[in-house]
Amino acid sequence: MAKDLTRGNPLKIILLFSIPLAIGNACNQLYSMVDSMVVGRWCGPEKLAAVGNAGIFMLLGFFWGLPAGLTIITGQRFGAKDASGVRRSFCAAVVLCSALVAAVTLVFFAFLEPILEAMNTPSEIKADSLKYLRIIVAGTPCMTFYLLMSFLMRSLGDSKRPLYVIVFSSFLNAGLDLILVCKCDLGVAGAAYATIVSQFISGVICLWIILKRFPELLPAGRSDWRVDWRFYWEHLRVAVPMSLQFSVTGLGCVILQSAFNQFGPGTVAATTAAGRLEGLICIPFFAIGTTLAAYTAQNSGANNYRRILVGVRSGWLITAVISVLGTVLMMVLSKQLLRMFLDVEASPEILKAGRQYIFTVAPAYISLGMILIFRNTLQGMGCSLVPLLGGAMETLSRIFTALYLAEWFGYTGACFASGITWTITGVMLLVYYMYEIRARLRGKRTGVGAKHPVGLGRSCKCAKSSRPT
Repeated sequence: MAKDLTRGNPLKIILLFSIPLAIGNACNQLYSMVDSMVVGRWCGPEKLAAVGNAGIFMLLGFFWGLPAGLTIITGQRFGAKDASGVRRSFCAAVVLCSALVAAVTLVFFAFLEPILEAMNTPSEIKADSLKYLRIIVAGTPCMTFYLLMSFLMRSLGDSKRPLYVIVFSSFLNAGLDLILVCKCDLGVAGAAYATIVSQFISGVICLWIILKRFPELLPAGRSDWRVDWRFYWEHLRVAVPMSLQFSVTGLGCVILQSAFNQFGPGTVAATTAAGRLEGLICIPFFAIGTTLAAYTAQNSGANNYRRILVGVRSGWLITAVISVLGTVLMMVLSKQLLRMFLDVEASPEILKAGRQYIFTVAPAYISLGMILIFRNTLQGMGCSLVPLLGGAMETLSRIFTALYLAEWFGYTGACFASGITWTITGVMLLVYYMYEIRARLRGKRTGVGAKHPVGLGRSCKCAKSSRPT
């Protein structure tokens, strides 16, 4: 049931693979959007601000980056036609993910309250933010379980079945939100419980699909579970920097949130609503990025770097078109879209702040698309250090722009932080991608993470003569 991404027209493959991902990401965004809509409209702007201030859970990007990084090796082994390596990679991913998630969850849980203090969290929303975050952090093993199963299927070229699962789970989350928040009157805790339960059920369904439909992943015997530290390190050298990169990027988001916190709960509610809309518009960018990670991993395992080059160009063209359309849409419909989250008649100043955020950030969507394309492509080729450095650059840029621009220009300066940060990081990743792909086309690099560095024992020089098929 797996799909070979090393054959066929790159543009067509990327479009067909990314469409189910985009739909799935849209449904995934419903988790946060429905939480925000139900909490904002039912419980009021202060409760919405509490959920938005809980953007600290962006630090938990570690739990997103870990399964994504581990399955890069699975995709490379599949592209290299290494059946034994695919099975062993599945087992290694399960073992490593379980151990690391258990340890990191405990650490995060212990430091939640001090981090909220450091973020200058308004006293009016601190208790609700802490309540929401404690439930979310305690449930991160459920989230990681689902993500690992989903990424494993995608590493073998299947983007449709994860879509079916997330569509079901999103409707389940919406239903649980209405029951727990509105009917049971659990407030922000109800929204958190709905998210965790939905993710756990998604993981169980994904595991059932793998057992039924993906024999390529299933271990054939005890030998596949054998602890091989060199093989584990092969996974960790990609997954850990990727996880840290997500966490470092999340740290930048937390710093930006702390800058907005100083302007009061109303501003936090406005930026929360605008941020949820921003996430919806950027769904195609994340879908293209995830597609390129799987596409690049398989073609890197097959040592077909010219095909990677063509695929990245196709992805960039799609992203540029979508970014222009998304920018126009957000600006034209900003007031109507914000109404979904806020009672604008009762809080016109909050609406004004939300629209200002949108008009400031929307023109920079193309830079965010650039980051996702080149970051995922480099990770698919096994280059995990540079994306990590890119994340560090993104964080440093956010520290300067969020803190200093907010101090100098107030709320307007804080709004400019994301756009400036995305542009600086995107250009850096583009420059390194051009250097790396040229080096591989000239045979100066070999694939990273494959059992045989260039796939099935072929000379790396064949990369020069490879053509997209």
